[in-house]
Amino acid sequence: MINEQIRDKEVRLIGEDGEQLGIMSAKDAFKLARDAELDLVKIAPTAKPPVCKIIDYGKYKYEMLRKEKEPIRQNEELWFYLILVGGATVLITVVILPQYHGFFAALRTAFFQVNAIVSTTGFATADFNLWPLLARALLLLLLCFGACAGSTAGGLKCARILLL
Repeated sequence: MINEQIRDKEVRLIGEDGEQLGIMSAKDAFKLARDAELDLVKIAPTAKPPVCKIIDYGKYKYEMLRKEKEPIRQNEELWFYLILVGGATVLITVVILPQYHGFFAALRTAFFQVNAIVSTTGFATADFNLWPLLARALLLLLLCFGACAGSTAGGLKCARILLL
């Protein structure tokens, strides 16, 4: 709960610097928060009396979202997978470019086919037999090595490749 949503008669208040400000009415605590141009947030609703803290709630939510996304940025398997798919897409695009009417048409076709092969969905929007041998060989390798740990794709998982 935040600001006016706090309906308790009394709260134990913690200041923005972590200092214990004591027990006071929720109205007085809200007034202190408003005077500091910050928010009053209930952080321990089951305590007797409930504990509230004066903080910048927008900054707090931003920091929490950033901390939630941090493990994703540091995931080695995800980065390996993205580099594998991105690299294969670029390489296949370059190889099949002469067969298409422009770079973006070749890129779109290569991207779709790489993702269809890696995810083992089986969709095809191009005839692979018309592609050069290098492009077909890359797709075959992706079929064998392009799955992630939690996926149901049949290939060797990226996490296992990273362990090698």
